[in-house]
Amino acid sequence: MGVSLGERTVTNTATVASATYDPNLANNTAGASLQTGPAADMAIEVAGPAGVVSGEAIAWALKIKDNGPSTGHDAIVEDPLPAGVTLTGTTATQGSCQSASGVLRCELGTIADGAGAEITVKGTVTATSGTLIDAATVSAVEPDPEPANNDAAVTTIVSPGPSHSIPDGQVARTRVSLRKLADRKAVIPGGEIGYRLLVRDVGPAPARTLRICDTLPMQTTVARRGGGHVASGRICFAPFTLAVGQSRTFKIVLRVDSDAAGAIVNRARASGANFDPVRARVTTPVAATGLRAFRESGVTG
Repeated sequence: MGVSLGERTVTNTATVASATYDPNLANNTAGASLQTGPAADMAIEVAGPAGVVSGEAIAWALKIKDNGPSTGHDAIVEDPLPAGVTLTGTTATQGSCQSASGVLRCELGTIADGAGAEITVKGTVTATSGTLIDAATVSAVEPDPEPANNDAAVTTIVSPGPSHSIPDGQVARTRVSLRKLADRKAVIPGGEIGYRLLVRDVGPAPARTLRICDTLPMQTTVARRGGGHVASGRICFAPFTLAVGQSRTFKIVLRVDSDAAGAIVNRARASGANFDPVRARVTTPVAATGLRAFRESGVTG
């Protein structure tokens, strides 16, 4: 743990000597002085939701830490609240907070080297759409050797609420991402491949009537459908709604035919009412076995 020593002057003196006669001894000694004092590396992190619906509550978590080497005195956090939010309350593990002219100011007092404090900022979203950016800054009386971590920010996407419906019955558009992962890099004939389908709402509004369908590849049969239903050569899952920033994972297992060869190419598609369809695929080679493996390697009897 660092110790605050207060300001002082440190002088370093060096002297040179030689067995050879020196006609000028006055320049054999030199020194340099350095003014030292306490320093406190104050750092802050801001965390908040990726998305929120207009009219709902929102909360941000501000984490402050003194990285030393000295104690930070009269630590202050300033948080200009973003437009589109009404402040409803704050809590702090030490000190107190007041809001004036849209700026939240928290006086935390003394924070020891290695210690920290936390502030929770609560509000209600009044914006009907767009983004909210909450940015906060921390400072102390002592000089800060690392000012780059004195401020932090987080962005939240606002989606229209029920009272802010889109005119003419339209639904707010959004974006969805889809990933498909296999549990092995290669499979033998007669073996099984497990797949995970990861879908996430990455846009500004909830994804509505979202439907995931996996097209069954040739040379495979269904071993486990993971809650989906099989029809017309596909495994599909019941439609659902996905909130902004949320994700869901679906798992299926396919069994490879005993005479399979080449590669298994599995494709999936996510579609819905208010976003463009997205697709994903994964290819798994079929490992050669038995006599076929000898022939493919060039070994003959």
